[in-house]
Amino acid sequence: MKTRPRKKKIYQHSFRKVAKNMPRPSENAASYLKAWSLIKQDVLRVFGNDHSLAWDWFVAPALALDRKRPVDLARTGNAGCVQELLVKLEYCVYN
Repeated sequence: MKTRPRKKKIYQHSFRKVAKNMPRPSENAASYLKAWSLIKQDVLRVFGNDHSLAWDWFVAPALALDRKRPVDLARTGNAGCVQELLVKLEYCVYN
C-alpha cells in the first residue's frame, strides 16, 4: 500500500510541469496528460528515463515535425507520427 502516496506525488509533479509549459491558457492540463500517456513509454525510452528532458522535448516544436509540437500531434490523434520520429531518433536515422 506504499505505492499510493508515490503515485499521487508523481501526478502532482506532472500537473505542475503541465502548468509550467502550457503555452495557451485555454487548454486544460488533462488533455496534455492524456496525450503524454499515449507515448510516454516511447519518449522515456529514447531520453533514458529523464522525465524532465522528455517532457521538455514533448512540448517544444520539433523541426522533424514541421515545427509542430509532439503534444499537439498526440492530442489530435497523430501519435503515430510522433512515435515514428522517436524510432528515428532512437536509431539515429536523420532522413
